Amino acid sequence: MTAASPSPRRRLGESARREAILAAAREAFAGASFSAVSVAAIGHAAGASESLVLRYFGTKAALYEAIVGEQIAQLLEAQEDADRELPEGATARERIACSVEVYARFVARAPRGWASTFTHPVGEPVSFTRVRQSLRAGYRRDLYRVTGLPISADLDRLFIGYLAFVDGVCFVWVQDGCPLDAVPGIVRQALGALAGALTAAGVDPAGLGF
Repeated sequence: MTAASPSPRRRLGESARREAILAAAREAFAGASFSAVSVAAIGHAAGASESLVLRYFGTKAALYEAIVGEQIAQLLEAQEDADRELPEGATARERIACSVEVYARFVARAPRGWASTFTHPVGEPVSFTRVRQSLRAGYRRDLYRVTGLPISADLDRLFIGYLAFVDGVCFVWVQDGCPLDAVPGIVRQALGALAGALTAAGVDPAGLGF
Protein backbone atom coordinates (compact mmCIF):
# COMPACT_ATOMS: atom_id res chain seq x y z
CA MET A 1 0.00 0.00 0.00
CA THR A 2 1.38 3.42 -0.96
CA ALA A 3 0.08 6.96 -0.79
CA ALA A 4 0.68 7.24 -4.52
CA SER A 5 -1.90 4.61 -5.39
CA PRO A 6 -5.08 5.31 -3.41
CA SER A 7 -8.35 3.57 -4.12
CA PRO A 8 -10.88 6.05 -5.53
CA ARG A 9 -13.58 7.27 -3.15
CA ARG A 10 -16.81 5.54 -4.12
CA ARG A 11 -20.24 4.86 -2.72
CA LEU A 12 -20.51 1.41 -1.14
CA GLY A 13 -23.08 -0.35 0.97
CA GLU A 14 -22.29 -0.88 4.65
CA SER A 15 -21.03 -4.46 4.26
CA ALA A 16 -18.94 -3.65 1.20
CA ARG A 17 -17.45 -0.57 2.86
CA ARG A 18 -16.57 -2.53 5.98
CA GLU A 19 -14.89 -5.24 3.89
CA ALA A 20 -12.97 -2.61 1.88
CA ILE A 21 -11.62 -1.16 5.13
CA LEU A 22 -10.73 -4.62 6.44
CA ALA A 23 -8.94 -5.47 3.18
CA ALA A 24 -6.89 -2.27 3.38
CA ALA A 25 -6.11 -2.94 7.04
CA ARG A 26 -5.00 -6.52 6.31
CA GLU A 27 -2.49 -5.24 3.77
CA ALA A 28 -1.27 -2.42 6.00
CA PHE A 29 -0.76 -4.50 9.14
CA ALA A 30 0.82 -7.34 7.13
CA GLY A 31 3.66 -5.02 6.20
CA ALA A 32 4.20 -2.89 9.30
CA SER A 33 3.85 -2.72 13.06
CA PHE A 34 0.68 -1.48 14.76
CA SER A 35 2.28 1.85 15.68
CA ALA A 36 3.57 2.45 12.14
CA VAL A 37 0.13 2.13 10.50
CA SER A 38 -2.22 5.11 10.55
CA VAL A 39 -5.99 5.09 10.32
CA ALA A 40 -5.72 7.80 7.67
CA ALA A 41 -3.54 5.55 5.49
CA ILE A 42 -6.00 2.66 5.83
CA GLY A 43 -8.87 4.93 4.89
CA HIS A 44 -6.90 6.30 1.94
CA ALA A 45 -6.30 2.78 0.61
CA ALA A 46 -9.94 1.82 1.16
CA GLY A 47 -11.30 4.91 -0.56
CA ALA A 48 -12.74 6.18 2.72
CA SER A 49 -12.04 9.00 5.15
CA GLU A 50 -10.33 8.51 8.51
CA SER A 51 -13.55 9.46 10.28
CA LEU A 52 -15.47 6.84 8.32
CA VAL A 53 -12.99 4.13 9.31
CA LEU A 54 -13.42 5.13 12.94
CA ARG A 55 -17.19 5.20 12.55
CA TYR A 56 -17.11 1.54 11.52
CA PHE A 57 -14.50 0.28 13.99
CA GLY A 58 -14.27 2.86 16.77
CA THR A 59 -10.49 2.83 17.23
CA LYS A 60 -7.36 1.68 15.43
CA ALA A 61 -6.87 -0.92 18.16
CA ALA A 62 -10.34 -2.38 17.52
CA LEU A 63 -9.63 -2.59 13.79
CA TYR A 64 -6.28 -4.27 14.47
CA GLU A 65 -7.91 -6.76 16.82
CA ALA A 66 -10.51 -7.59 14.15
CA ILE A 67 -7.72 -8.39 11.69
CA VAL A 68 -5.67 -10.38 14.20
CA GLY A 69 -8.74 -12.29 15.40
CA GLU A 70 -9.58 -13.19 11.82
CA GLN A 71 -6.04 -14.40 11.18
CA ILE A 72 -5.90 -16.47 14.36
CA ALA A 73 -9.22 -18.12 13.47
CA GLN A 74 -7.83 -18.98 10.03
CA LEU A 75 -4.64 -20.41 11.56
CA LEU A 76 -6.51 -22.60 14.03
CA GLU A 77 -8.90 -23.82 11.34
CA ALA A 78 -5.96 -24.67 9.05
CA GLN A 79 -4.26 -26.61 11.83
CA GLU A 80 -7.44 -28.52 12.70
CA ASP A 81 -7.97 -29.39 9.04
CA ALA A 82 -4.37 -30.57 8.63
CA ASP A 83 -4.58 -32.64 11.81
CA ARG A 84 -7.77 -34.33 10.61
CA GLU A 85 -6.07 -35.27 7.34
CA LEU A 86 -3.33 -37.23 9.12
CA PRO A 87 -3.66 -41.02 9.02
CA GLU A 88 -5.57 -42.64 11.86
CA GLY A 89 -3.19 -43.49 14.68
CA ALA A 90 -0.71 -40.71 13.83
CA THR A 91 1.89 -40.32 16.58
CA ALA A 92 2.26 -37.24 18.75
CA ARG A 93 5.45 -36.44 16.84
CA GLU A 94 3.62 -36.53 13.50
CA ARG A 95 0.81 -34.34 14.81
CA ILE A 96 3.20 -31.79 16.30
CA ALA A 97 5.24 -31.76 13.08
CA CYS A 98 2.06 -31.03 11.14
CA SER A 99 1.19 -28.18 13.51
CA VAL A 100 4.63 -26.58 13.17
CA GLU A 101 4.50 -26.76 9.38
CA VAL A 102 1.07 -25.12 9.25
CA TYR A 103 2.27 -22.41 11.64
CA ALA A 104 5.38 -21.68 9.57
CA ARG A 105 3.34 -21.38 6.39
CA PHE A 106 0.96 -19.04 8.22
CA VAL A 107 3.93 -16.85 9.23
CA ALA A 108 5.09 -16.77 5.60
CA ARG A 109 1.78 -15.23 4.50
CA ALA A 110 2.54 -11.93 6.29
CA PRO A 111 6.06 -12.20 7.69
CA ARG A 112 6.71 -8.53 8.41
CA GLY A 113 3.42 -8.08 10.21
CA TRP A 114 4.00 -11.28 12.23
CA ALA A 115 7.54 -10.26 13.15
CA SER A 116 6.44 -6.76 14.21
CA THR A 117 4.79 -8.21 17.32
CA PHE A 118 8.31 -9.16 18.47
CA THR A 119 10.24 -6.15 17.17
CA HIS A 120 7.68 -3.50 18.21
CA PRO A 121 5.74 -5.05 21.13
CA VAL A 122 5.49 -1.79 23.09
CA GLY A 123 3.13 -0.21 20.57
CA GLU A 124 0.61 -3.03 20.37
CA PRO A 125 -2.74 -2.74 22.18
CA VAL A 126 -2.91 -4.34 25.62
CA SER A 127 -5.98 -6.28 24.50
CA PHE A 128 -3.97 -7.84 21.68
CA THR A 129 -1.28 -8.90 24.13
CA ARG A 130 -4.01 -10.82 25.95
CA VAL A 131 -5.13 -12.40 22.65
CA ARG A 132 -1.57 -13.53 21.95
CA GLN A 133 -1.23 -14.96 25.45
CA SER A 134 -4.54 -16.80 25.03
CA LEU A 135 -3.34 -18.30 21.74
CA ARG A 136 -0.13 -19.48 23.40
CA ALA A 137 -2.13 -21.04 26.24
CA GLY A 138 -4.27 -22.83 23.65
CA TYR A 139 -1.15 -24.29 22.05
CA ARG A 140 -0.01 -25.51 25.47
CA ARG A 141 -3.35 -27.26 25.98
CA ASP A 142 -3.00 -28.87 22.55
CA LEU A 143 0.47 -30.16 23.44
CA TYR A 144 -0.93 -31.80 26.56
CA ARG A 145 -3.81 -33.27 24.56
CA VAL A 146 -1.61 -34.60 21.76
CA THR A 147 1.08 -36.04 24.03
CA GLY A 148 -1.31 -37.32 26.71
CA LEU A 149 1.12 -36.10 29.37
CA PRO A 150 -0.22 -35.09 32.80
CA ILE A 151 -0.45 -31.36 33.49
CA SER A 152 2.37 -30.11 35.71
CA ALA A 153 4.28 -26.91 36.41
CA ASP A 154 7.44 -28.47 34.98
CA LEU A 155 5.75 -29.36 31.70
CA ASP A 156 4.07 -25.95 31.56
CA ARG A 157 7.51 -24.34 31.62
CA LEU A 158 8.83 -26.86 29.12
CA PHE A 159 6.02 -26.23 26.64
CA ILE A 160 6.28 -22.45 27.07
CA GLY A 161 9.99 -22.70 26.27
CA TYR A 162 9.32 -24.94 23.27
CA LEU A 163 6.76 -22.51 21.83
CA ALA A 164 9.18 -19.63 22.33
CA PHE A 165 11.83 -21.67 20.50
CA VAL A 166 9.49 -22.18 17.53
CA ASP A 167 8.79 -18.45 17.37
CA GLY A 168 12.52 -17.72 17.62
CA VAL A 169 13.35 -20.03 14.73
CA CYS A 170 10.52 -18.53 12.67
CA PHE A 171 11.76 -15.03 13.45
CA VAL A 172 15.23 -15.82 12.09
CA TRP A 173 13.57 -17.46 9.08
CA VAL A 174 11.62 -14.26 8.42
CA GLN A 175 14.88 -12.28 8.44
CA ASP A 176 16.14 -14.70 5.78
CA GLY A 177 13.13 -14.00 3.55
CA CYS A 178 10.99 -17.03 4.46
CA PRO A 179 12.33 -19.49 1.85
CA LEU A 180 9.72 -22.25 1.79
CA ASP A 181 12.33 -24.94 1.19
CA ALA A 182 13.51 -24.25 4.75
CA VAL A 183 10.18 -25.32 6.30
CA PRO A 184 11.14 -29.02 6.68
CA GLY A 185 14.27 -27.91 8.53
CA ILE A 186 12.22 -25.71 10.85
CA VAL A 187 9.98 -28.68 11.62
CA ARG A 188 13.01 -30.89 12.37
CA GLN A 189 14.55 -28.24 14.62
CA ALA A 190 11.30 -27.82 16.53
CA LEU A 191 10.90 -31.56 17.03
CA GLY A 192 14.52 -31.92 18.09
CA ALA A 193 14.17 -29.12 20.63
CA LEU A 194 11.01 -30.64 22.06
CA ALA A 195 12.49 -34.14 22.22
CA GLY A 196 15.57 -32.83 24.01
CA ALA A 197 13.49 -30.87 26.51
CA LEU A 198 11.27 -33.87 27.21
CA THR A 199 14.31 -36.07 27.77
CA ALA A 200 15.76 -33.53 30.20
CA ALA A 201 12.43 -33.55 32.04
CA GLY A 202 12.53 -37.34 32.40
CA VAL A 203 9.99 -38.09 29.66
CA ASP A 204 10.92 -40.70 27.07
CA PRO A 205 10.23 -39.12 23.63
CA ALA A 206 10.21 -42.57 22.03
CA GLY A 207 6.86 -43.21 23.66
CA LEU A 208 5.48 -40.25 21.69
CA GLY A 209 6.83 -41.41 18.36
CA PHE A 210 10.09 -39.40 18.45
